[in-house]
Amino acid sequence: MKLCFSTLGCPGRGMDEIISLARKFNINAVELRGVGDELLPSATYDFAPENIKKTKEKFFQNGIKIISLDLSFSCHIVGKNNDEINALIPELNIAAAMDIPYIRVFGNNIIGDRGKAIQNVIYALKGACHLAAERGITVLFEIHGDFNCCDNIKPIINAMQGENNFGIIWDIAHSDRVYGDDFEPFYECIKPYIRHIHIKDHIRTPFTLTAIGKGEIPIKKIIRRLINDRFDGYFSLEWEKRWTPHLSEIEVALKDFIDIMK
Repeated sequence: MKLCFSTLGCPGRGMDEIISLARKFNINAVELRGVGDELLPSATYDFAPENIKKTKEKFFQNGIKIISLDLSFSCHIVGKNNDEINALIPELNIAAAMDIPYIRVFGNNIIGDRGKAIQNVIYALKGACHLAAERGITVLFEIHGDFNCCDNIKPIINAMQGENNFGIIWDIAHSDRVYGDDFEPFYECIKPYIRHIHIKDHIRTPFTLTAIGKGEIPIKKIIRRLINDRFDGYFSLEWEKRWTPHLSEIEVALKDFIDIMK
């Protein structure tokens, strides 16, 4: 079983601290969603042209890889144009230079015409995939916001079948808000495209983030099903401390995460 964690859980920490954290918990991969106070990879000191080679060597020497570069690219917004899609190029170039196999993009809450929002996701994803394919990178669409149910994700999957570098991050918390314990129908809908898993936990009503294993998401059942189906991607702790500062430090969450994964 391959474990990693998202840097969403350790806001304010620099690259050396992130590497040290991974080494402390014997985790050999991280998912980058911010370094220090910066979310945009191309604005991050460690990825500046004069620093990126040193950064790559640092990860290699410590036996840690970056599995995904998580971007704030919201596909669902009506009016996404080519200039905005082309703005992915500097981030994709960083991923290519660092041998990062995935970039993460997402959709959020649908406002207005549902059909237009879905079509906009498809348009943005196809554009991102074409740019990423030139660099050997796969684009992962995160199950997030209103794109957490079969009705909204199926048209996207159908439209993306011709894109070999398209995949899905299954955030089990977002789909839980629709399906609860009956996760199987949604899992079957997205199963062929799952490349990466986000693990977190919550109480459903009233919605409250909890320690891993202390909420209502059937984490163990989901993990067992994925393992039985020979899922070979990473299970990633997405501890949302950047957005929810009162959460405990990631060290506490990582211990809970490792315990439940065992």
